[in-house]
Amino acid sequence: MFARTLQLQSFGPTETSLHLKTVELPEPGKGQILLRMEASPIHPADLLLIKGKYGLLPELPAVVGNEGVGRIVRCGEGVHSLQAGDLVLPGTSGMWTEARLAEADDCILLPRELDIFQAAQITVAPLTAYWMLTSILSLPTGSWVVQNAANSAVGRCVIQIARCLRLKTLNVVRRADLREELLELGADTVIIEEDLEATIKNFYESALPRLALNAVGGASGLALANTLAPGGIHLTYGAISRQPLTIPETLLIYKNIVFKGFWRTSHWNSFTVDERQAVIHQLVQWVENGSLHLPVEKTYPIQDFQLAISHAQQEKRSGKILLKFPHDITDIPRPTNTFF
Repeated sequence: MFARTLQLQSFGPTETSLHLKTVELPEPGKGQILLRMEASPIHPADLLLIKGKYGLLPELPAVVGNEGVGRIVRCGEGVHSLQAGDLVLPGTSGMWTEARLAEADDCILLPRELDIFQAAQITVAPLTAYWMLTSILSLPTGSWVVQNAANSAVGRCVIQIARCLRLKTLNVVRRADLREELLELGADTVIIEEDLEATIKNFYESALPRLALNAVGGASGLALANTLAPGGIHLTYGAISRQPLTIPETLLIYKNIVFKGFWRTSHWNSFTVDERQAVIHQLVQWVENGSLHLPVEKTYPIQDFQLAISHAQQEKRSGKILLKFPHDITDIPRPTNTFF
Protein backbone atom coordinates (compact mmCIF):
# COMPACT_ATOMS: atom_id res chain seq x y z
CA MET A 1 0.00 0.00 0.00
CA PHE A 2 1.23 3.46 -0.91
CA ALA A 3 0.39 6.67 0.94
CA ARG A 4 1.37 10.31 0.79
CA THR A 5 2.96 11.63 3.95
CA LEU A 6 4.27 14.99 5.13
CA GLN A 7 7.86 14.59 6.23
CA LEU A 8 9.99 17.09 8.10
CA GLN A 9 13.45 17.00 6.56
CA SER A 10 14.98 19.87 8.55
CA PHE A 11 13.84 22.39 11.16
CA GLY A 12 12.90 25.78 9.76
CA PRO A 13 10.25 27.47 7.60
CA THR A 14 7.53 25.13 6.34
CA GLU A 15 8.23 26.21 2.76
CA THR A 16 11.64 24.53 2.85
CA SER A 17 11.42 22.02 5.70
CA LEU A 18 8.21 20.12 5.04
CA HIS A 19 7.90 17.83 2.00
CA LEU A 20 5.12 15.69 0.60
CA LYS A 21 6.45 12.23 -0.17
CA THR A 22 4.84 8.99 -1.30
CA VAL A 23 5.93 5.97 0.69
CA GLU A 24 5.15 2.26 0.67
CA LEU A 25 3.78 0.85 3.91
CA PRO A 26 4.54 -2.71 5.01
CA GLU A 27 1.85 -5.07 6.23
CA PRO A 28 1.09 -4.75 9.95
CA GLY A 29 3.31 -6.94 12.11
CA LYS A 30 2.48 -8.73 15.30
CA GLY A 31 0.45 -6.46 17.59
CA GLN A 32 0.15 -3.76 14.93
CA ILE A 33 -2.68 -2.26 12.90
CA LEU A 34 -2.70 -0.51 9.53
CA LEU A 35 -4.65 2.74 9.68
CA ARG A 36 -6.15 4.87 6.96
CA MET A 37 -6.01 8.32 8.50
CA GLU A 38 -9.20 10.37 8.36
CA ALA A 39 -8.30 13.87 9.58
CA SER A 40 -5.69 15.78 11.54
CA PRO A 41 -5.77 19.37 12.89
CA ILE A 42 -2.97 21.89 12.59
CA HIS A 43 -1.93 23.10 16.03
CA PRO A 44 0.48 25.88 17.12
CA ALA A 45 2.59 23.11 18.68
CA ASP A 46 2.95 21.47 15.25
CA LEU A 47 4.21 24.73 13.75
CA LEU A 48 6.65 25.23 16.63
CA LEU A 49 7.97 21.71 16.10
CA ILE A 50 8.52 22.35 12.39
CA LYS A 51 10.57 25.41 13.30
CA GLY A 52 12.56 23.44 15.88
CA LYS A 53 11.17 25.46 18.81
CA TYR A 54 9.00 22.86 20.54
CA GLY A 55 9.83 21.30 23.91
CA LEU A 56 10.35 17.83 22.44
CA LEU A 57 11.88 17.41 18.98
CA PRO A 58 11.97 14.20 16.92
CA GLU A 59 14.86 12.69 15.04
CA LEU A 60 14.70 13.67 11.39
CA PRO A 61 13.25 12.85 8.98
CA ALA A 62 9.94 12.62 10.83
CA VAL A 63 6.24 12.69 10.02
CA VAL A 64 4.58 15.75 11.56
CA GLY A 65 1.19 15.96 13.26
CA ASN A 66 0.46 15.76 16.96
CA GLU A 67 -3.19 14.73 16.77
CA GLY A 68 -5.49 12.82 14.44
CA VAL A 69 -7.92 9.98 13.96
CA GLY A 70 -7.80 6.95 11.70
CA ARG A 71 -9.82 3.90 10.66
CA ILE A 72 -8.37 0.40 10.72
CA VAL A 73 -7.70 -1.23 7.36
CA ARG A 74 -6.04 -4.42 8.60
CA CYS A 75 -4.91 -5.94 11.88
CA GLY A 76 -1.70 -7.86 12.40
CA GLU A 77 -1.22 -11.14 14.22
CA GLY A 78 -2.32 -11.16 17.85
CA VAL A 79 -4.69 -8.17 17.62
CA HIS A 80 -8.03 -9.31 18.99
CA SER A 81 -9.56 -6.23 20.66
CA LEU A 82 -9.72 -4.23 17.41
CA GLN A 83 -10.96 -4.99 13.92
CA ALA A 84 -11.11 -3.53 10.43
CA GLY A 85 -13.43 -0.54 10.26
CA ASP A 86 -12.86 0.56 13.84
CA LEU A 87 -12.22 4.27 14.44
CA VAL A 88 -9.19 4.82 16.68
CA LEU A 89 -6.84 7.43 18.06
CA PRO A 90 -3.22 6.40 17.43
CA GLY A 91 -1.10 6.61 20.55
CA THR A 92 1.85 8.49 19.07
CA SER A 93 2.49 11.50 16.84
CA GLY A 94 3.03 11.38 13.08
CA MET A 95 -0.55 12.08 11.96
CA TRP A 96 -0.02 14.06 8.75
CA THR A 97 -0.15 11.03 6.50
CA GLU A 98 -2.78 9.20 4.50
CA ALA A 99 -1.96 5.88 6.17
CA ARG A 100 0.30 4.57 8.91
CA LEU A 101 1.12 1.64 11.15
CA ALA A 102 0.36 1.84 14.86
CA GLU A 103 0.77 -0.38 17.89
CA ALA A 104 -2.67 -1.75 18.74
CA ASP A 105 -2.05 -1.53 22.48
CA ASP A 106 -1.38 2.22 22.20
CA CYS A 107 -4.61 3.01 20.33
CA ILE A 108 -7.83 4.27 21.86
CA LEU A 109 -11.05 2.89 20.41
CA LEU A 110 -13.83 5.34 19.49
CA PRO A 111 -17.46 4.84 18.42
CA ARG A 112 -17.42 3.99 14.72
CA GLU A 113 -19.98 6.66 13.80
CA LEU A 114 -18.36 9.50 15.75
CA ASP A 115 -17.86 12.62 13.61
CA ILE A 116 -14.28 12.37 12.35
CA PHE A 117 -13.60 16.10 12.69
CA GLN A 118 -14.64 16.04 16.34
CA ALA A 119 -12.69 12.84 16.93
CA ALA A 120 -9.55 14.29 15.30
CA GLN A 121 -9.45 17.15 17.83
CA ILE A 122 -10.28 15.36 21.06
CA THR A 123 -6.84 14.58 22.49
CA VAL A 124 -5.27 18.05 22.62
CA ALA A 125 -7.54 21.00 23.50
CA PRO A 126 -10.35 19.11 25.29
CA LEU A 127 -7.95 16.82 27.12
CA THR A 128 -5.77 19.77 28.17
CA ALA A 129 -8.83 21.60 29.50
CA TYR A 130 -10.19 18.54 31.31
CA TRP A 131 -6.92 17.65 32.99
CA MET A 132 -6.25 21.24 34.08
CA LEU A 133 -9.73 21.44 35.63
CA THR A 134 -9.65 18.06 37.37
CA SER A 135 -6.12 16.83 38.08
CA ILE A 136 -4.46 19.86 39.71
CA LEU A 137 -6.80 20.34 42.65
CA SER A 138 -10.28 19.30 43.70
CA LEU A 139 -12.72 22.12 43.00
CA PRO A 140 -16.10 22.03 44.77
CA THR A 141 -19.25 22.48 42.70
CA GLY A 142 -19.82 26.14 41.89
CA SER A 143 -16.15 27.15 42.22
CA TRP A 144 -14.82 29.89 39.97
CA VAL A 145 -11.98 29.36 37.51
CA VAL A 146 -10.34 32.37 35.84
CA GLN A 147 -8.59 32.13 32.47
CA ASN A 148 -7.08 34.36 29.80
CA ALA A 149 -7.07 33.58 26.06
CA ALA A 150 -10.64 32.39 26.64
CA ASN A 151 -11.39 32.45 22.91
CA SER A 152 -8.58 30.00 22.09
CA ALA A 153 -9.30 26.33 21.34
CA VAL A 154 -8.31 25.32 24.88
CA GLY A 155 -10.14 28.29 26.39
CA ARG A 156 -13.38 27.35 24.64
CA CYS A 157 -13.00 23.78 25.87
CA VAL A 158 -12.44 25.06 29.42
CA ILE A 159 -15.75 26.94 29.20
CA GLN A 160 -17.70 23.92 27.96
CA ILE A 161 -16.09 21.31 30.21
CA ALA A 162 -16.32 23.54 33.29
CA ARG A 163 -20.04 23.79 32.63
CA CYS A 164 -20.25 19.97 32.48
CA LEU A 165 -18.36 19.79 35.79
CA ARG A 166 -20.65 22.47 37.31
CA LEU A 167 -17.83 24.97 37.70
CA LYS A 168 -18.02 28.68 36.84
CA THR A 169 -15.65 30.49 34.49
CA LEU A 170 -14.40 34.07 34.57
CA ASN A 171 -13.07 34.57 31.04
CA VAL A 172 -10.60 37.26 30.04
CA VAL A 173 -10.28 38.31 26.40
CA ARG A 174 -8.69 41.16 24.49
CA ARG A 175 -11.70 41.99 22.29
CA ALA A 176 -15.12 43.00 23.53
CA ASP A 177 -16.80 41.58 20.40
CA LEU A 178 -16.07 38.04 21.69
CA ARG A 179 -18.31 38.46 24.72
CA GLU A 180 -21.67 37.32 23.31
CA GLU A 181 -20.13 34.40 21.47
CA LEU A 182 -18.46 33.01 24.60
CA LEU A 183 -21.54 33.61 26.73
CA GLU A 184 -23.56 31.55 24.26
CA LEU A 185 -20.91 28.82 24.57
CA GLY A 186 -21.55 28.64 28.32
CA ALA A 187 -19.19 31.20 29.87
CA ASP A 188 -20.45 32.70 33.13
CA THR A 189 -18.62 36.02 32.79
CA VAL A 190 -16.59 37.46 29.90
CA ILE A 191 -14.55 40.65 30.31
CA ILE A 192 -11.72 42.44 28.58
CA GLU A 193 -8.40 42.48 30.41
CA GLU A 194 -8.69 46.12 31.46
CA ASP A 195 -11.83 45.33 33.48
CA LEU A 196 -10.48 42.33 35.40
CA GLU A 197 -9.37 44.19 38.52
CA ALA A 198 -12.67 46.04 38.88
CA THR A 199 -14.65 42.85 38.25
CA ILE A 200 -12.86 40.79 40.88
CA LYS A 201 -13.50 43.47 43.53
CA ASN A 202 -17.19 42.56 43.29
CA PHE A 203 -16.52 38.94 44.22
CA TYR A 204 -17.12 37.79 47.78
CA GLU A 205 -13.86 36.60 49.32
CA SER A 206 -15.26 33.08 49.63
CA ALA A 207 -16.01 33.05 45.89
CA LEU A 208 -12.62 34.20 44.62
CA PRO A 209 -11.15 31.86 41.99
CA ARG A 210 -8.97 29.07 43.32
CA LEU A 211 -7.57 28.15 39.91
CA ALA A 212 -6.13 30.43 37.22
CA LEU A 213 -5.32 29.11 33.73
CA ASN A 214 -2.67 31.22 32.01
CA ALA A 215 -1.96 30.86 28.30
CA VAL A 216 -0.56 34.34 27.73
CA GLY A 217 2.14 35.14 30.28
CA GLY A 218 3.51 38.60 31.04
CA ALA A 219 1.16 41.21 32.47
CA SER A 220 -1.91 39.15 31.59
CA GLY A 221 -0.65 36.17 33.57
CA LEU A 222 0.12 38.37 36.58
CA ALA A 223 -3.37 39.90 36.43
CA LEU A 224 -4.84 36.40 36.78
CA ALA A 225 -2.65 35.68 39.80
CA ASN A 226 -3.95 38.81 41.51
CA THR A 227 -7.52 37.48 41.30
CA LEU A 228 -6.83 34.26 43.19
CA ALA A 229 -8.00 33.38 46.67
CA PRO A 230 -5.24 32.74 49.24
CA GLY A 231 -3.65 29.38 48.53
CA GLY A 232 -4.92 29.36 44.96
CA ILE A 233 -3.06 27.72 42.08
CA HIS A 234 -1.83 29.62 39.04
CA LEU A 235 -1.31 27.21 36.13
CA THR A 236 0.66 28.29 33.06
CA TYR A 237 0.23 26.18 29.91
CA GLY A 238 1.14 28.70 27.21
CA ALA A 239 3.07 31.89 26.49
CA ILE A 240 1.25 33.67 23.69
CA SER A 241 2.70 37.07 24.58
CA ARG A 242 6.29 35.73 24.67
CA GLN A 243 6.73 37.89 27.77
CA PRO A 244 8.07 36.45 31.04
CA LEU A 245 5.78 36.06 34.03
CA THR A 246 7.18 38.16 36.89
CA ILE A 247 5.94 37.02 40.29
CA PRO A 248 5.80 39.57 43.16
CA GLU A 249 6.96 38.25 46.52
CA THR A 250 3.72 39.45 48.11
CA LEU A 251 1.72 36.81 46.22
CA LEU A 252 4.04 34.12 47.52
CA ILE A 253 4.37 35.34 51.09
CA TYR A 254 1.00 36.85 52.01
CA LYS A 255 -1.36 34.94 49.70
CA ASN A 256 0.60 31.68 49.38
CA ILE A 257 -0.22 31.44 45.67
CA VAL A 258 1.22 28.33 44.05
CA PHE A 259 2.65 28.75 40.56
CA LYS A 260 2.83 25.63 38.41
CA GLY A 261 3.33 24.72 34.78
CA PHE A 262 1.25 22.32 32.68
CA TRP A 263 2.39 20.47 29.55
CA ARG A 264 -0.21 18.19 28.03
CA THR A 265 2.44 15.89 26.49
CA SER A 266 4.05 15.19 29.84
CA HIS A 267 0.65 14.61 31.43
CA TRP A 268 -0.37 12.23 28.62
CA ASN A 269 2.79 10.17 29.09
CA SER A 270 2.13 9.82 32.83
CA PHE A 271 -1.14 7.92 32.24
CA THR A 272 -1.71 4.33 31.14
CA VAL A 273 -3.68 3.58 27.97
CA ASP A 274 -6.64 2.44 30.11
CA GLU A 275 -6.58 5.72 32.04
CA ARG A 276 -6.45 7.69 28.81
CA GLN A 277 -9.29 5.60 27.42
CA ALA A 278 -11.48 6.44 30.43
CA VAL A 279 -10.95 10.19 30.02
CA ILE A 280 -11.48 10.06 26.25
CA HIS A 281 -14.68 8.09 26.85
CA GLN A 282 -16.01 10.92 29.02
CA LEU A 283 -15.10 13.55 26.43
CA VAL A 284 -16.74 11.50 23.67
CA GLN A 285 -19.95 11.30 25.72
CA TRP A 286 -20.00 15.09 25.97
CA VAL A 287 -19.38 15.41 22.22
CA GLU A 288 -22.19 12.98 21.46
CA ASN A 289 -24.72 14.70 23.72
CA GLY A 290 -23.79 18.16 22.44
CA SER A 291 -22.18 19.45 25.64
CA LEU A 292 -18.79 19.74 23.92
CA HIS A 293 -18.33 21.00 20.37
CA LEU A 294 -15.02 21.52 18.57
CA PRO A 295 -15.56 23.89 15.62
CA VAL A 296 -13.88 23.49 12.24
CA GLU A 297 -13.34 26.44 9.93
CA LYS A 298 -12.00 24.57 6.90
CA THR A 299 -10.42 21.30 5.78
CA TYR A 300 -7.70 20.86 3.15
CA PRO A 301 -6.40 17.85 1.20
CA ILE A 302 -2.85 16.84 2.07
CA GLN A 303 -1.38 18.23 -1.18
CA ASP A 304 -2.58 21.71 -0.15
CA PHE A 305 -0.71 21.59 3.15
CA GLN A 306 1.01 24.94 2.61
CA LEU A 307 -2.34 26.67 2.14
CA ALA A 308 -3.66 24.88 5.21
CA ILE A 309 -0.71 25.95 7.35
CA SER A 310 -1.01 29.55 6.18
CA HIS A 311 -4.72 29.54 7.02
CA ALA A 312 -4.04 28.01 10.45
CA GLN A 313 -1.82 30.98 11.32
CA GLN A 314 -4.52 33.56 10.62
CA GLU A 315 -6.24 35.31 13.52
CA LYS A 316 -9.98 35.59 14.12
CA ARG A 317 -10.77 32.12 12.81
CA SER A 318 -14.07 30.44 13.68
CA GLY A 319 -12.48 27.04 14.29
CA LYS A 320 -9.58 24.70 13.59
CA ILE A 321 -7.96 24.05 10.24
CA LEU A 322 -7.67 20.33 9.49
CA LEU A 323 -6.01 18.13 6.91
CA LYS A 324 -8.60 15.74 5.45
CA PHE A 325 -7.31 12.55 3.88
CA PRO A 326 -8.93 10.65 0.96
CA HIS A 327 -11.01 7.57 1.73
CA ASP A 328 -9.47 5.53 -1.06
CA ILE A 329 -5.70 5.50 -0.71
CA THR A 330 -5.25 2.62 -3.18
CA ASP A 331 -5.36 5.12 -6.06
CA ILE A 332 -2.13 6.83 -4.97
CA PRO A 333 0.39 6.39 -7.81
CA ARG A 334 3.56 4.38 -7.32
CA PRO A 335 6.23 6.72 -5.94
CA THR A 336 9.25 8.18 -7.59
CA ASN A 337 12.41 9.08 -5.68
CA THR A 338 11.73 12.80 -5.76
CA PHE A 339 9.80 15.14 -3.52
CA PHE A 340 6.79 16.91 -4.97
